[in-house]
Amino acid sequence: IIFDEGALEGTRVTRDESFDDVSPRFVIEYEPREDLLVYASAARGYKAGGFNSTEINSFFEPENVWNYEAGFKSELLGRRLRFNGSAFYFKYKNRQSISLEDDNTCTEGLCLPTYVTRSGDSDAWGIDLETQFRVSTDLTLSAIASYLDSRWVTRIERGIDISGQPTGAPELTAVLGAHYDHELANTSAIFADASYSYTGRGRLNDATRDKYASISTLV
Repeated sequence: IIFDEGALEGTRVTRDESFDDVSPRFVIEYEPREDLLVYASAARGYKAGGFNSTEINSFFEPENVWNYEAGFKSELLGRRLRFNGSAFYFKYKNRQSISLEDDNTCTEGLCLPTYVTRSGDSDAWGIDLETQFRVSTDLTLSAIASYLDSRWVTRIERGIDISGQPTGAPELTAVLGAHYDHELANTSAIFADASYSYTGRGRLNDATRDKYASISTLV
């Protein structure tokens, strides 16, 4: 990379890093009866770090997350009704996300923002529910609902401290569906699918509000 400003202007800059990780997963399952399974799990995830090419000496650390989950899976009413549920908790260290920030370089008074990767610690908890009911041989109804509360533990974005504020993910999501599949006498079939999805509004934080305000000034 050759920067066109600052102390390293015109100087070729080379930097490299290597990353490695071991990400374990632990699961415990128990079947108290034939139509019911309960479980608990703990798993670690990982994403390598990297560099922002638009910033001098910019580096972001590798991201890792521990996910803890407990739930159940059941098939009731002669396996016509499937009902599953789970609760989970995520704990992120150096969570990476894209931030739209003002560039320090301006051309003829116009300063265009650029996307850079920033990191911060965050945690989240939530609940997932899923059900599927076989009304008849031909018709199946389904529903999925999720609740999520995701917040930054430590995070500075656009120069603003948003620790303790939402990460931007919506709280509620849901999907309703219906599937119809009928076999005809001549070995052919007719089928139809219908679905409706809902996603709640993203939860704004002070940095997001500042970003929208900056964009509106460019329009």
